[in-house]
Amino acid sequence: MSLLSNVSDAAAWGSLAASTALGAYMLTQAFVASKLRAQFSLFAVICLTIALTDATHRMVGETQYEILRILLWACSAASLLWIFEYRISTVTGALFALPLFGAATWFFFGPTLAAALVVSTSFGIAAAVFSQHYLSLRGYASLVLAVLSSALALTSALEFAVLEMRSPLAIGLTYAHYAITMLLGVIFGWVYLPRELRGTSPVEVDLRVAVGFTVAVLGCELFIVPPLLIFGEHTVDVSLAMLVLQPAALLFLYFYHRDRLVIYTDNVRALLEERTESLRYMQRQLARQNEIQARKLVEQAEQLNAKAAVIERQRRLELAAQTAGQTAHDIQNLVSPILVHLDALSTAVSASPASLERALLIRRQLELLLELNSQLLALARRGKLEQRPLCLSDILADLQKLFPHELIHYSGNQQIWVQGSAAQLLRAFANLVSNAIEAATHSTHSKKEVRITTGKVYLTNTKRCHLGFLAPGDYVFIEISDNGSGIPADQIDRIFEPFFSRKNEGKSSGSGLGLSITAAVMEDHSGTIDLRSDPDGTTFTLYIPAIASPSQNEELSGGEETILFVDHDQNNIQKYEEALGNAGYYVVTANDGREALQILQSEHVDLLVLDLNTSSRKGLETVFGAIHLRPGIRTIIHSETISETDALALRQFGVSAFLTRPASIAEILFTCRRILDEQEDLPRTGNWHGR
Repeated sequence: MSLLSNVSDAAAWGSLAASTALGAYMLTQAFVASKLRAQFSLFAVICLTIALTDATHRMVGETQYEILRILLWACSAASLLWIFEYRISTVTGALFALPLFGAATWFFFGPTLAAALVVSTSFGIAAAVFSQHYLSLRGYASLVLAVLSSALALTSALEFAVLEMRSPLAIGLTYAHYAITMLLGVIFGWVYLPRELRGTSPVEVDLRVAVGFTVAVLGCELFIVPPLLIFGEHTVDVSLAMLVLQPAALLFLYFYHRDRLVIYTDNVRALLEERTESLRYMQRQLARQNEIQARKLVEQAEQLNAKAAVIERQRRLELAAQTAGQTAHDIQNLVSPILVHLDALSTAVSASPASLERALLIRRQLELLLELNSQLLALARRGKLEQRPLCLSDILADLQKLFPHELIHYSGNQQIWVQGSAAQLLRAFANLVSNAIEAATHSTHSKKEVRITTGKVYLTNTKRCHLGFLAPGDYVFIEISDNGSGIPADQIDRIFEPFFSRKNEGKSSGSGLGLSITAAVMEDHSGTIDLRSDPDGTTFTLYIPAIASPSQNEELSGGEETILFVDHDQNNIQKYEEALGNAGYYVVTANDGREALQILQSEHVDLLVLDLNTSSRKGLETVFGAIHLRPGIRTIIHSETISETDALALRQFGVSAFLTRPASIAEILFTCRRILDEQEDLPRTGNWHGR
């Protein structure tokens, strides 16, 4: 009995070894077959798990062991169907149907028979799959596995009956037969199957040979286990004889096709052809990747060249702007004393009418020079901008007042907000609209028009523009287009340079600073300009970062304080006086610095709004005089330009804000209220109120 027990244990370990070998082999194939890598990997894991379960079955209870067998063999059948690319519904059906079948059998007949029938059914499914594959391809591996799977299905189905005999000899012989058949399947079938699935196996088995082999193996199978069940141990000799003849039939089939079987080294030519084709495929893939990389490198080179061109253009503009700004600042310092002397000459009692007329003529010329000078200073952006939330519709309303022209057509969304200076943006828009009107007026089109389109756009990627790059984000765009004759290609890169002007053909005159100032304003507002031009017209597109609309607590409000407004332009005085008065303020006005200081001597003033370019007294002198007369007075500088040096000095003396002249009504109201509210939070000392 001890010998028989050892035989049973050896047979069991042989079966375990077969499952382990099959799992390990399929795992190695998973690294070779990229197309079936997932299927082979799953099947290998299932085989190794079956082997591990069989090796440790004594450590768990019988019920748990049989449950694991049912689930694992159901997974084995489903994974085999997946390897042969059956429909997902068929794979899923097998995965769920086999456990349900096992559960039903368990309920009526117990766990051992249930597990045996599920294993048998799993081998039956495998036999059907291999048979169908053989009938379509006549493959050697599929034939071997189809026949051996059928034999294993029969053996597994009879396992429960053999165990019920309680004969160690019958049980040992049955387990030995199971193990031998499993090992033969691995050695003579599974080893060749992966190459057959890849379509690289040259072995074909004739149908007549296949029928003979099937009859021989299954015929032997009928005389191995069934006689033991019918006649008992007396037929063990017959079973042993059939157990020898069955592998002999398999060896005959193998040696019959030995010269045509290809694993890896048996047929070097076929292997080389396969590897050569693989190398060719990899070469094609590598060539394709090289082409892609080459295109990417070309695109990156183009982007770098474009960025370099933009940076070089910006560098030239910045250098020209700095030079122009420094020159303009020096001119302003030289011209200011001349104006003072002209004022003295104009007020001299002994001056003749002819002298007064010449002085007036000189003043007009100097004012034109100062106007040009202010454009140069604006180009150099030497001023300190006071920026606040602005609605685009307010700026465009002022633009319509500047150009009440029938050629201009507005469209798009205007109720969008930006952070900036209304005066600077209005100047930038006006420069472009002026150029567009002139281009449309002199065009040859029958319908002359200028279109202004506004809206909001969200950029998901970096956008290249004519004067720079825009990072991803929300932007307000203002598109100003005309139907003129366009900009010549050889001039399109120069139009933003200071003093470059195309208005030299007798049609009009220009300083050549308009587009340069527009570019500077866009840079101050963290935006940029894009441009396209052809013989049918030119379109400038300005991009400015968009902001959310301000909340209700940021609405404009007025007050009852006294504001002294100083400006040399009577039209400006009238406009701002009316707006501030409507907001509830008491407004006192002055035309120059001398008059402003006289008012400060006689009246209480809460806030001073001053244009530095006053005629009778320099603006800085007026500020210093106001501080002397009213220590602690709040001051807003409302001027076209101001140098860095003057701005720094004025801030040290307590100037609260700087507005670019002419500021919008909203800017004036917003800034005045903010400065006055800040003033209320400070301690009131000295003669703050002029007492």
